[in-house]
Amino acid sequence: MSNREKKFVPVMITPFNLKAKVDYDAVAKLIDFYLAAGVKGFFANCLSSEMYSISEDERLELTQYIVKYVKGRVPVVATGSFGLTIEDKAAFTKRIYHTGVNAVILITGHYANVDDSDEVLLANFDKMLRLTGNIPLGLYECPAPYKRILPAGVFRNLLETGRFVYHKDTTREVEEGRAKLKAVPSDDARFEFYDAHSPNAIYSVRMGAKGMSAIAGNFYPEILVWLCDNATNPDKKEEVEWLV
Repeated sequence: MSNREKKFVPVMITPFNLKAKVDYDAVAKLIDFYLAAGVKGFFANCLSSEMYSISEDERLELTQYIVKYVKGRVPVVATGSFGLTIEDKAAFTKRIYHTGVNAVILITGHYANVDDSDEVLLANFDKMLRLTGNIPLGLYECPAPYKRILPAGVFRNLLETGRFVYHKDTTREVEEGRAKLKAVPSDDARFEFYDAHSPNAIYSVRMGAKGMSAIAGNFYPEILVWLCDNATNPDKKEEVEWLV
């Protein structure tokens, strides 16, 4: 992983109007607000976007609007692992990829029940990869439907497929994050690792993570952008650690 540029990528919220419909004028203003703060990407159709509360068509329409409004200024990723079966999830992944996103994110808790083994998880991911061609994919340890943290060994197995270019990590343990970062091939320039747990994120960035993707950035993105920009700057070490 390259350490040269660090990024803050917000998990976008979705504004609604008084009729409970997506307010696209407000979405545009939100994108402008994030870009003015210096963000380097967007995670659309995520948990903060109310992805479980909107319809399939709304997920697609919202993501497509964001992609078109951003116009390639920064990358956009979006969740695609919706549906009752692996076949359903693969079909929706293809549909949301066609909106123009750079990668489609898969929720780890969508590929095994809470009591299922990691072998079940890996088997379901294997089927998913076979059904989705060469679409670039990402992983997200989303808190819902339940939070499935990937052990470093499982994470390594998934990365070895060569299909994953993005990971949003939500572990609260710094050492677990370190173990995962060690699993990332040093020559993989495409793969980007983002820490979503604010207290750990600076340590992850210093260990080689690409950046942060914490919900706090929906309230003060400028601060998280500054933290990413300065996490590895020895002249700012005291200020960075005071903030976190």
